[in-house]
Amino acid sequence: MENSNNTDNQQNSTPVHDTTQLLGQRFKQAREKKGLSIDDVAAKTFILKSHLRALEANDFDALPQPTFARGFATTYGRFLGLDKNLVAQSFDAQYPATLKQKYATVINAPMQPMGTLNREARPSVRINPFVIGGILLVLGLAIFIFNKVSKAHNDSVDQAPASAVASMPTQDQISGASLNNAGSAIVTNTVTASGLPATGSAITGVAVSADNASGTAATGQAGAKASIDIFVKDTTKITIVDATGNTILDGDQARGSYQLTGQAPFQVNIDKASNVSLDLNKQPIKLSNYAQNDKANFTLKP
Repeated sequence: MENSNNTDNQQNSTPVHDTTQLLGQRFKQAREKKGLSIDDVAAKTFILKSHLRALEANDFDALPQPTFARGFATTYGRFLGLDKNLVAQSFDAQYPATLKQKYATVINAPMQPMGTLNREARPSVRINPFVIGGILLVLGLAIFIFNKVSKAHNDSVDQAPASAVASMPTQDQISGASLNNAGSAIVTNTVTASGLPATGSAITGVAVSADNASGTAATGQAGAKASIDIFVKDTTKITIVDATGNTILDGDQARGSYQLTGQAPFQVNIDKASNVSLDLNKQPIKLSNYAQNDKANFTLKP
């Protein structure tokens, strides 16, 4: 009996408030008394302004279901300093029974399936083997063409030096083989047919002079001793071989004058003809008549 009386006393300890005044009016009066606007309250309580206006207007239809609406009301009341029991009792007394029934029906309704995911609706990515094959074919063809073009380019580059030393036409050689009686070289270096200069390596060539093409000497007698005077303006590779096979000049020749003697005809190879002046038996030879790509390769005899 004592326990029952204690329980009744605890239940009766909650004060009963007057709930006849509209809860919304209490909220509005308390807010205005504090000098707050709806925007101020929304910023502090994080309750939507539309819900605050609905609470102050007792427009319960504009509020969410009772559980959330009651929570908004108690939060708003606590913020304004209203008695929490007053707010709770006023809300419960003034909340429409029709809305309670409506939300109770929705809450107690059995759960209905919302449907299933339609996995087939998801677009599938298909790889067309013909498209892949076409791409691979185009790539293979492009690589094949690239290799062909590269090989042709390399072949043309390799053949260029050979074409540079190809034989000159006979008529051009004849017109360039004429000699006149002017000019001489300064003698600073003398190399006889029996001796070689200190440096150098051989240069080969295939160009021939007009005398070589015709088989007869331009002047004098073939096989006779002859002298060659050379002036080099800049370091140039020169090779000269006489009729006996002796190399009378070979290799990179520094700037200066050279006097050579040997048995004609001479095989002459000059790497850069524009750097060299040459006289045969004191008669100047026009090297440009024998040069291709500035390389002169020819047979010379008096």
